[in-house]
Amino acid sequence: MMLSAPQPFVLFPGSFNPMHEGHVLLARPAEELRQQPSTSRLFPGTTFVIGPDTAERLVAPKYYGDDEVRMDVALQEIANSGSSFLVAVRTAAAGRVRALSDILVPRRYADLFTKIPEHRFRFDTSSSEIRARDVQLVIHSEPYR
Repeated sequence: MMLSAPQPFVLFPGSFNPMHEGHVLLARPAEELRQQPSTSRLFPGTTFVIGPDTAERLVAPKYYGDDEVRMDVALQEIANSGSSFLVAVRTAAAGRVRALSDILVPRRYADLFTKIPEHRFRFDTSSSEIRARDVQLVIHSEPYR
C-alpha cells in the first residue's frame, strides 16, 4: 500500500538519536526564516535544515569517493531542483562555536546555503553527547555483585 503526504517545504533530516529539545527548538527559526511549515530528488524545492557538520560533508569531495566531479553533479542537481539548506550554529569540540561561515563552500554553490543566525537559534547539546552521557549512566549505575 502506498501512502501519500503533502510535500514538505522545510525538511529537517537526521538520525535524532536521541531526539532532544534542541531539535524541536530548531524547527521554529527554520519555519520563520523560510515562512513555510516544516535528498532533493525525492523532495524538490525543499529547504533542508542542517548543522555545520553536515554542510561541511556536502561540500567535501571525500564524501563523494574523493571525486570532485561527483560532488559537483550532486550539488548541481540539488540546485536545479530548487532545493536549499539552512545551516544552524553548533558548538563543536572544546566549546568552539561553528557556523556556516566556518565552512569552505565553493563560490558557485554559496547560494544553496543560508545561515540561521546565532541569535535566532543556538542549542549546545548534541545527540552524541546525550548518548555518551547515557552510556556513562548505565556503566555507573550497574549493581555490584
